[in-house]
Amino acid sequence: MSSPKQIAIVGGGPGGLSLARLLQLGDKTHRYDVKVYERDLNSEARIEGGSLDLHVGSGQVFIDRAELRSAYEAVARVDGGYYAMYTQELERVWHMAVPQHPEMDRYDLRTMLLDSLKPNTVEWNHHLLKIDVVGDKYALWFKHNQESPVYCDALIGADGAFSKIRAHIAPAMAKPTYSGVTLIQGELLHPDTQCPKMLSRLHRGNMFTLGSRGRHFGLQQKTDGSIIYYASFKVPEHFMEEKYGIHSNEQVDQAVFRLAMLDIFEGFDPEILDVIKATDRLVVRKATGLMYRSTLEDRWTNFGERKLPLATLIGDAAHVIPSFAGQGVNNAMMDAVELAEELLKDQDCAMAFSAYEQRMLERCTRAAQMTEVFEDAFHDEKDNIATTTKMFAKVGPVKLDDRWKNLLD
Repeated sequence: MSSPKQIAIVGGGPGGLSLARLLQLGDKTHRYDVKVYERDLNSEARIEGGSLDLHVGSGQVFIDRAELRSAYEAVARVDGGYYAMYTQELERVWHMAVPQHPEMDRYDLRTMLLDSLKPNTVEWNHHLLKIDVVGDKYALWFKHNQESPVYCDALIGADGAFSKIRAHIAPAMAKPTYSGVTLIQGELLHPDTQCPKMLSRLHRGNMFTLGSRGRHFGLQQKTDGSIIYYASFKVPEHFMEEKYGIHSNEQVDQAVFRLAMLDIFEGFDPEILDVIKATDRLVVRKATGLMYRSTLEDRWTNFGERKLPLATLIGDAAHVIPSFAGQGVNNAMMDAVELAEELLKDQDCAMAFSAYEQRMLERCTRAAQMTEVFEDAFHDEKDNIATTTKMFAKVGPVKLDDRWKNLLD
């Protein structure tokens, strides 16, 4: 009996952990030994970002395939499926309840996935520095131990938008491109005292405030009661740096950042401006994409064609797209479903990877196109209220407030 293939998954986000779960659950003949290498120090590391809506045709498919329905329902919030849209003067346009779209916090998702894995599957504090090819294997060099590498037979890059695995196996693929929209992420840790009026509008769900010049200010309440918001607007890529001296991924004077935000959202209701003033932490999150704005063929022409040992990509490493349609995590989990399906068939890994890549490319092209529609609607400089309302009406019945009852006519 041959020894199991050593599969190294670099990146312990939703995609990497989901794949590990499915392979461990479905590998009845012990063909694979799966390890996940994650740069975070431990499982308690703070996770950035808002709550997640796992979609029926993707994230929910994973939940059932992974036999995690009970664990998921124990932490998912049905009230998180509340959505409302307001004008910049905070006049409500519509609201809707989508109970089939419960929300789940990222920390709860990671905890659920970690609890489903075999002990010691995840190696924490593993920051990848370098990849070498040794015969038909990979040698992975990590920051914490630069004297001896980790060897694997198959390498799966789940290491995010600026993936080192992608840079190694597909160097012709450019870095993600700027979509034309800059996002600012803000957090309020104690909204019951910081912005109680805004808290009452949220109903533990989501609201979108749309304003002139295609400006968008969306808020969401998390399980712990805190509020996270994403403010977005169409500007040149380096607008924040050039106008306000605020750079992505750098420590920024929060008082300066708040003043910049107040300037950008001038004309919005004082209640929105008070939210900005009370914000505990602001971060620049530029909207970027790999398979986005008709760049797919250029970016994927040479993927998988290099004469290298077995390797592929999942999640943002394969197809990062902006967050406006909630497609990122859902497609990462569907990557895990489809790649696990192929790896568990009676075929070799090379065939499995190739079959998965074709499925993933077709699916994620559709996801990118959908995201473009959402992004354009939110930031429509002529009438983002009407275009976004019509878009959400395709998701479910929106309840228009009286003044806006003819908006969909």
